[in-house]
Amino acid sequence: PVEGFAPKAIAISGTANKLIPWIPVFDIPMSVAERKSIPQSEGDCIHVDNWIDPSLLEKKIPSFTLQLLTENVIKHNTINSDNPMTIYLSTSDDKKKLVVSNEIRLKQNVVKSGTGLKNLSTRCKLVSDQDISIENDSKCFTVKIPLLNE
Repeated sequence: PVEGFAPKAIAISGTANKLIPWIPVFDIPMSVAERKSIPQSEGDCIHVDNWIDPSLLEKKIPSFTLQLLTENVIKHNTINSDNPMTIYLSTSDDKKKLVVSNEIRLKQNVVKSGTGLKNLSTRCKLVSDQDISIENDSKCFTVKIPLLNE
């Protein structure tokens, strides 16, 4: 375990209620470098609801994918102890993509550059020749990431 890690920072629940070895940011304990990017005040208000198909736990995604997506959630949404945020993890029906989604509660005056998602798209294309997909229906924001075997 990483010294000083606060296990309450990110709670994981759901059908595969255990550590997920192929998702670096939620492979608890997080590294000190990753943990510093999530402010403690928001970290206590972020929960992960894990519905990933257990048969897919050996699949891989690019490093820091969930860290980037979690930072996006924090940057763009209102999150506090009265209004915690849940990030939902699941797999696509065809079992070829990790699905990461959250409710949309946009902060005011946040600049949307799209740089983080563009970088994630580029990384996925480099390692898998597949792109991410992004869905925004104004209530829920969803990113689907290709699952890799290696």
